[in-house]
Amino acid sequence: MDRSQLILDLGKIDTYDANDFYISKSNKNVSLLIKSLDEWYNNSGVIFGKRKSGKTHLLNIWLQYNNGKLIDCSEIKNWKEIATDQNVAIDNFHNLKNEEDFFHFYNNLIQNKKYLLVSVCENSNFYIKLNDLRSRFMSFTSAKIEDPEDDLLEAIIMKFFSNAQVRVEKNVVKFIITRVERDYQKLNELLETVNEASLQKKSKISIYLLKDLMKKYI
Repeated sequence: MDRSQLILDLGKIDTYDANDFYISKSNKNVSLLIKSLDEWYNNSGVIFGKRKSGKTHLLNIWLQYNNGKLIDCSEIKNWKEIATDQNVAIDNFHNLKNEEDFFHFYNNLIQNKKYLLVSVCENSNFYIKLNDLRSRFMSFTSAKIEDPEDDLLEAIIMKFFSNAQVRVEKNVVKFIITRVERDYQKLNELLETVNEASLQKKSKISIYLLKDLMKKYI
């Protein structure tokens, strides 16, 4: 039996190891940002990027070297319950609701000489209404994840299928790269669709399988 053709639904394992993050022209500035805390104004940094561009991965990498707590802003109901005695990384900061309470949380964090790194999705209509907080946020040291080029696309594709525990041939990866739009979210949607179709059909991922599936992503 050709072991490469054995199709098993083993689930998808998300990994955020620093060694799994591929640095390219698209994300070099952001990579430099998370390594240069001494240059952050007021100990505060922000990562801008589109959906599925790797913002969560970068927050996790930052925390691996700067012990602290990861918070999903979408899940916070009471900022007064969050400790300010450690560094904090906040994912999905564009979903901030209670600006007043967060402002007090932020001030306490900075007074305690801790660091804050947040991620903001460029696809969101993010706007801070509270003047004082908006002024503080505008002063955060920032970097942006740009649209991916070919080498980063390849790294993303390989990591996706590695996490899904699926083996793909190099010609399949090249087929995707030369046809897919340079958009992180659309690429992720395509890869999810391909993986699901492979499982349903109990078939290895091949160019033949990809041709019909890719029509809406190119």
